[in-house]
Amino acid sequence: MNNFIQSSERVEKAHREDLMVQDNNHSEKSIQHNSLISSTIESSSVKCEKINSPGLNRCVLTESQCIIVRMFILSLLIVTLVYAKSNNPSNDVECLVDKVQLFLEPVTRFLMTPGNEIWRETLQSICSGLMDVIFFITLGYWVYKGNSSRLIVTLAIFYIVRGLLQLVFLMPFPELYFWERPSLPSLVVSYGKESDFFYSGHSGFLVICMNEWEKIGNKTIRNGIALTTIYTVWILIVYRIHYCIDIFTGLFFADWVFGKVDKHREFFDAGFAKVGLIIKTTLDFKLLNLKDFLL
Repeated sequence: MNNFIQSSERVEKAHREDLMVQDNNHSEKSIQHNSLISSTIESSSVKCEKINSPGLNRCVLTESQCIIVRMFILSLLIVTLVYAKSNNPSNDVECLVDKVQLFLEPVTRFLMTPGNEIWRETLQSICSGLMDVIFFITLGYWVYKGNSSRLIVTLAIFYIVRGLLQLVFLMPFPELYFWERPSLPSLVVSYGKESDFFYSGHSGFLVICMNEWEKIGNKTIRNGIALTTIYTVWILIVYRIHYCIDIFTGLFFADWVFGKVDKHREFFDAGFAKVGLIIKTTLDFKLLNLKDFLL
């Protein structure tokens, strides 16, 4: 009986030892697995940090490899420059040729055909009406809630430079030019045969207003002006009151001037405040003299 009890104890003890060994093996495997996961995550984060790092070229390429890449890019630039120099156009034309106007000529001829006056005037009036609306809401907002001289300064620089350029650079009227006064009058858009081609005031004004509403934070009006700009550019080309180079320059010069003025906004605001103070002092002085005169 005692032998049976001892045998049973030995079996139970051996079973417990086996269970302990299995638990230890399982724990070691778990530790190894967790270590492998941790190392994988760490290596992945390092790679992500390298990829997202501003110095991407320094993480991926050595300095010598960077130099080789730059030399290759420089070689491509030189080849392109040489090719461009040897293939400069030498077209001798008697007048300006606008291929964008020529592309849209079927639309132009349709609108200029007798009997299509209602189409011509309607599209023209829509363009001018949108310009008036944008003028009033943008300048009206500036008068009542404007907190910067950015808009006025940008418009002043844009139109002063435009006027000076038109004094020294003249362009001929394109064929099929049309901008006669429609039935609906406009406050800000002038009509008639005017040679104020370079650069486009229509497109530039819209870009300036669009940027101003972007700064204000009203994306709805900004998007509306963007769509108006696309429509206006189409009208300017179809009615041939501007060449495509006028519109292209007007768009980008207006955006550039706005960016420069906004960058130095504090300087212009300080000057604008001084001018406002001088005007206020002058008006107060004149009103005081008028009051003394009347009394």
